[in-house]
Amino acid sequence: MRQEVLEVFKNKRLKTDCEDPYSECPDDEYLIPVVFHVVQNQDGLLNNPITDAQLEMLIIELNQAFAGTHTLQTTLDPDFDSLFAGNTKIRFVKAAVNPNGAPHSGIQRRTTWRTYFFPDTYDDLNTSTDAEHPELVVKYESSGGLDAWPRKEFFNIWICALEPDLGFIRGYATLPKWDVIRPQLSGVVLNQEEFLGGAVPTMLATHETGHWLGLLHTFTSGCTLSCGYTSGDLCRDTPTDLGDTACVSNNCDHKNMNENIMDYSSCVKMFTKDQYRRMKCQMQQHRSFFVLGRSCVGIVSSVRFTPTPTTPLCYGGVRTINADYYVGYIYEWEVLHPPGAVLVTYSPTPNIITISNTSPTYNGPITVRLRMALYDSLGSVAPCGAGAWFEQTHWLGGLTSNPVITSPMASPVANLWRLCNSQRSEFRATFPGYPAALVPSIVCNWTVDGGTIISGAGTNHIVVDWNIFTSGSFGLIKVIANNSCGGTKSDTDIWHRSCIVGRMAMLAPNPANGQVVLSLLDEAIISPSGLQITIKDLTGATKLSFVSFTQPITLNISSLQPGLYVVTIQNGSDFEALRLAVE
Repeated sequence: MRQEVLEVFKNKRLKTDCEDPYSECPDDEYLIPVVFHVVQNQDGLLNNPITDAQLEMLIIELNQAFAGTHTLQTTLDPDFDSLFAGNTKIRFVKAAVNPNGAPHSGIQRRTTWRTYFFPDTYDDLNTSTDAEHPELVVKYESSGGLDAWPRKEFFNIWICALEPDLGFIRGYATLPKWDVIRPQLSGVVLNQEEFLGGAVPTMLATHETGHWLGLLHTFTSGCTLSCGYTSGDLCRDTPTDLGDTACVSNNCDHKNMNENIMDYSSCVKMFTKDQYRRMKCQMQQHRSFFVLGRSCVGIVSSVRFTPTPTTPLCYGGVRTINADYYVGYIYEWEVLHPPGAVLVTYSPTPNIITISNTSPTYNGPITVRLRMALYDSLGSVAPCGAGAWFEQTHWLGGLTSNPVITSPMASPVANLWRLCNSQRSEFRATFPGYPAALVPSIVCNWTVDGGTIISGAGTNHIVVDWNIFTSGSFGLIKVIANNSCGGTKSDTDIWHRSCIVGRMAMLAPNPANGQVVLSLLDEAIISPSGLQITIKDLTGATKLSFVSFTQPITLNISSLQPGLYVVTIQNGSDFEALRLAVE
């Protein structure tokens, strides 16, 4: 029976004198970033929400169909299995960046006001014609849809509701040669009804992608006999066909290849060898920019890890780490740690690993890192493949260094800070070498003598209200810190000296003529707002007024008439008035 079918097939469809137009086309590998444009109205979102998981599975199964490894392809019609193309070396990945190079999920969504959209092409053989109503085409932002991403960088797939009055349209596609004429239309459109109930329309997407790669319907010229490379579907090894949905049919006086993906039957599953070669020639002629390694636009350039660590991983603790999931990539993990510190468990899902702290003595960082790789058909790293490592730091165990107390509001003098009565100051405990993201989880127990903590108790950042009254007295700041793994460290005592009560400054010489020098006593510190200096006569009239941030200060008093004056000095919360005699 099989030999009879092949003989009929040969006599009715093949002609040996046909010149093979595909023999010179290179057998390149192609890697194509896909962006999904999902456009639905409120009714569609409510009754048929299309999920990220459906689209990710569509990419997986699309790759299987083009690699010849899909489960449907394990059994083929024995009368045609020798014509099966197998691996076409055309692969698809969900785009990881947008046209501007920013990280992206590869799925763009829009809620539209339109109930249906019209197709933008009608003739799938020779021409591309705009729809009767181009303002209703899903491929335009202005029509309620989404604009295409650049055709030389991405394969655009739109999903939307299509106008039912035109007959039920499952999907449609543009041919490669149309790209130059209408680049904004390049891509595939799938009817959202094909995703109903969580379905994944793999073979429909494969059929339409076949069109996008240059294939025509196997029934394009019906039963007309001619050279298969110059008419019909332009492939010599596909039988003539009238096109129907039956899985077994014998129109055109011979058995039909109803399992061919470019047919309309319900059991499609295979490309032929000539279809494989035609796709390669069409891509070489119109879309060579997708040759593997020629352009890496749209390939993963960044990866996010979740969760972001906010606490250390204590001895015996377990932590699961998730990386962004990208279909079609190989995940290569490494965990850099001292011997015996960590046990790494790899999940069946390639973007997930688990780490366990197995060391009761190690306190310190470990590095979890990942790089994404794309491999060619021989298993070698592809030119766009193994890129930079993406890293995340985790801390195991307790603290390894004492905290260091800093104060952004105080100025140190001889390892002391001058703090005045009723003055508020901020203090922070910093932990050298410890991840900043983990510091908020550290418990800090502060000791403050001479002041009161008014905010931040228990954290690494406190605000203190001082109540030091006597000249030369001191306040004490100390902190004891521990993290959740039991590491306890303390800072050395930090002493803070009070402001001078009584005399803060002096004038010399006094009496003076022409100029006088003002200086602060006993290492008094200039406040952040500076020294506010005013000279008034005995009637209260202001003669001079200025601000200084340095001392000693030489005051030019040459404009003052001989007599007595009052010099006031305001230094933060401290105030002093001095008498000045001008000769």
